Amino acid sequence: MKAIESEQDLFELFVEHIKASEKPRLYNEAIVEFVDFLIREVPNGLDRGFIMEHFDCAFTAQSALGVLLNRTAKTDVKVECYPGLIEFAGRLFEEATREYVDLELANRLLIDMGCLGAERYFRQAREGQTIFLRETARFRSKIKARVRIKQDDDYASYGLNALPASKEQARLGW
Repeated sequence: MKAIESEQDLFELFVEHIKASEKPRLYNEAIVEFVDFLIREVPNGLDRGFIMEHFDCAFTAQSALGVLLNRTAKTDVKVECYPGLIEFAGRLFEEATREYVDLELANRLLIDMGCLGAERYFRQAREGQTIFLRETARFRSKIKARVRIKQDDDYASYGLNALPASKEQARLGW
């Protein structure tokens, strides 16, 4: 059974799962470039300033979204992308305009979006003073992996749906 022990490993699993479970659709090339940029850069961390700098609008009145929309208007070229990645990039962008987004927060967004499906696959476990993200039996059964990732904080601090704290709550679907 595969062991997932880092946010990077979990992020890669989520992206691979999205690609394996969805059919790509055609989107405007500028949108797909934006999605690819966010997914490529999130492991290094994202914030409003970094995104603005990337889109050459850090010192202008134009927003990154404005630049993106102008780029989409300039081309009719369509390329493939996965709908789940489009949705995730939208959530990443929204969060990055408010706060710094690291891999831990990005993964929580993916969990909150239900990227693996509607079922609960994760729980929080406290070991002494440390909080870990752990898998549920459903996750082990479906994904054939174990998860044990040290967390900086609990999910309530992210303002996302809380994960179950106990195995019993996870079994009950909460």
